[in-house]
Amino acid sequence: MYHCGESYTGSCTADGKRMHKEGELTFSNGNQYKGSFDDGRFHGEGVIHFTQQSGGGQFRASWEFGKEKSGDYIFSDGLQYAPTQWQYCTPDDRRLWNEHLTFIAPPRPEGANDEDVILPDYSGEEESSTTLKGRLS
Repeated sequence: MYHCGESYTGSCTADGKRMHKEGELTFSNGNQYKGSFDDGRFHGEGVIHFTQQSGGGQFRASWEFGKEKSGDYIFSDGLQYAPTQWQYCTPDDRRLWNEHLTFIAPPRPEGANDEDVILPDYSGEEESSTTLKGRLS
C-alpha cells in the first residue's frame, strides 16, 4: 500500500489493501492528511496539514473520489486565502498579514503629503478607505 515512505493509521478496505473511511495519512515529507477516504482516495471532508518546511498552514477541503470539490487554504498565521477580494499585499497596499495584525501603516507613495495619508479600511464597511489628517509616526 505504501511506495514512497508514507504511513497510515485508520480503517482499510475489507481486503486490507486500501485506505477507507476515517484515517490519517502521513506523507514522506511529513505533511499529513486527516479525514475521510473511499477505496484509497480522499473522499468527504479532510484537512492537509503542511509542515513548517512546507510553509506551514493547512488546506481544508471537501473531496469526491480523489478530486477536490471545494477547499480553503489557511496560512500558518491564521489568515485564510481568498481567491477574490484579496486584501493583503495588493498593488495598492503592499503590507503582509502580520503587518495588518500589528497595525503597521502602509508605505506612502513617493512625494505623498504627510497631511493626507489614505489608509485602506478592512472593516468590511462600504467606504474603502479612511483619510487621516496629520502626521504619522
